[in-house]
Amino acid sequence: MAKRLAELGGVIGKADPASPSNQMPTFLKSGTKGWRKKPGAQPGHAGSRRETPDPDKTVTHTLERCPDCTGSVTKFKSKRTRIIEDIQPDSKPSVTGHVIFRYWFAHCRKKVEPVVDDALPDSQIGHRAISLAGMMHYLQGTTLSQILDVYNYHLHFQVTEGGLMQAWHRVGEILKPWYDAILEESQNQAVLNADETGWRVQGKTYWLWCLATKNAAYYLIDPKRGGSVLKRLFCSFFNGVLVTDFWGAYNSVSCLAKQKCLPHLLRDLNRTRHYHNPAGDWPEFHRKLCRLIMDGMRLKKAEKDITSDVMIRRKVKIRKRLDEFINRVWEEKHARRLWKRLRRHQDELLTFIDHEEVPSDNNGGERAIRPAVLIRKNIFANGSEAGAQTQAIFMTILRTLKSVMNVASYFETRHVAPYFVRGSSVLIGWAAGLLPIDSDRWIWKPCLVKYFAIRHR
Repeated sequence: MAKRLAELGGVIGKADPASPSNQMPTFLKSGTKGWRKKPGAQPGHAGSRRETPDPDKTVTHTLERCPDCTGSVTKFKSKRTRIIEDIQPDSKPSVTGHVIFRYWFAHCRKKVEPVVDDALPDSQIGHRAISLAGMMHYLQGTTLSQILDVYNYHLHFQVTEGGLMQAWHRVGEILKPWYDAILEESQNQAVLNADETGWRVQGKTYWLWCLATKNAAYYLIDPKRGGSVLKRLFCSFFNGVLVTDFWGAYNSVSCLAKQKCLPHLLRDLNRTRHYHNPAGDWPEFHRKLCRLIMDGMRLKKAEKDITSDVMIRRKVKIRKRLDEFINRVWEEKHARRLWKRLRRHQDELLTFIDHEEVPSDNNGGERAIRPAVLIRKNIFANGSEAGAQTQAIFMTILRTLKSVMNVASYFETRHVAPYFVRGSSVLIGWAAGLLPIDSDRWIWKPCLVKYFAIRHR
């Protein structure tokens, strides 16, 4: 009995490769005592703390009796200054009445009036209130009820769920050209990561697609997970490297080259060995394939330390090893299943060793889709297709902005929008409180606008 319990204890304590990440321990404590290195800054480093703000007012605190024995105190010996920064309890929203004069324009034979650029047309909620709530909901994953708690009780700004949703839908329609421009800009990059995950719309299963680059992220919520979605996204030939997992829908994309995620393949190998423990030629299949993948990754890391001639010889050698491995017929059913996958994607396994900017994994796509997954856990997806479209537009624009700037820190006291110049068209973007930036492809200039518009030159 003791022997059996010891065997069961070893099986239970063994980590399951298919276990969800939230069920896996973040780290395993070692048997060593103490830390290897003292935490915090090392000796000699300059300290850091919050900058002390200048006080708006000064309050003097005096004492007449001792707080312990209630005896009389003598004249004070010294004093000190303490700075406290807090939120005002009576913070109220700014309510502005706009008196708009109307004029008769005889040439056009109609009434005209000046434009009020502090809010959307026929809206009582200003740009800053809408954009702050949108950032909390679509970028940080705050639920509608939590946003209402902050607005109604802490900011004393009375708003309803319906009012916010209607405003977001209107802004989503206004930002649609910007959303499409991000997709077009992403497809002009040399390397593009793609990934997909489940989503829920009206209680039905939809799919969240993500295309990610270093400075942009594009999201699409669609009821389908097949190649038809990718054919709509990639209307023309993609002149770059597409990095994905082994999902078959990505085979429909025509591009210059593809790179499959090798960690996905390693996880499949470990999962198969853990659950099925195959016999036959599986151990040899597992050993040789793992060694081949790891040798390719090591070759990629050593590229800067070896000469070009040595690098070329090693590339030829590792490709020859891959060809010999795939040309061999494997008999065990699990080995045969993975062997067919390798044979189908033979030209997409070692692309990363020929291009310095191409990774061997799809971490870029998974990192871009992870914030959306966290938002999905909080807001429970969408209740309508219009809400799903607005969700995709807001997440795309806010996540793209976050990759090049700190969105939350750019809320200013006035409405600032990016003047977005690209090619032959000028896009004036509604992005309340966001300061302009400059990049290689996007030139943003500050301007005050009423809403998003397109003006062709």
